[in-house]
Amino acid sequence: MELVSGGAAIIAGLALWNDGWWHWVLIGVGLLGFSPWPGARAILRRADRKPGVLVSDPERRRCRGRRVALVQVPLYAISGFVIGYLVDGLGAAIFMGLALGLTAAFAAWLSLRRFER
Repeated sequence: MELVSGGAAIIAGLALWNDGWWHWVLIGVGLLGFSPWPGARAILRRADRKPGVLVSDPERRRCRGRRVALVQVPLYAISGFVIGYLVDGLGAAIFMGLALGLTAAFAAWLSLRRFER
């Protein structure tokens, strides 16, 4: 997944080459997706040292899902607000913050509901 999103970000950065400095952000994010340390490869390297990382205990998954949901929603809302403000001012910031926050809240609700089963 990191490779596909990295490639898409680089392509989008090249497509927006003449639209200010945003293309550098997209190209940087794309290169980060191709780098070996932040993605799934880091998890597999950690599993070499500590095999318990890959154990899929249902209770551990539930706890991890709850922790991610608590962090994900405000992080998405704040990042949407900041990106919206940088792109088009306060109106876009409010819209993007609400859109990303509500989408993340819905995704978190679906995830937590799945863990309750």
